[in-house]
Amino acid sequence: MKIYQRVQIWIKNNQGSKSPSEMNVAMEALREIEEFTSRVENIDYVFSKDNMERLNRIWKQYKV
Repeated sequence: MKIYQRVQIWIKNNQGSKSPSEMNVAMEALREIEEFTSRVENIDYVFSKDNMERLNRIWKQYKV
């Protein structure tokens, strides 16, 4: 997923310049994206409005 790559790049580019707390939040976002991906791959899961809004917030938060 492009969103996953975007967060990974953000983490890589900001190591050492962002606080450990911000990095932990970014790592949690990666885990959340992995969870969404796992649900979609394993069953016929349809994203809820809340899921899509969360992914959009993550996308906007981690600009590269």
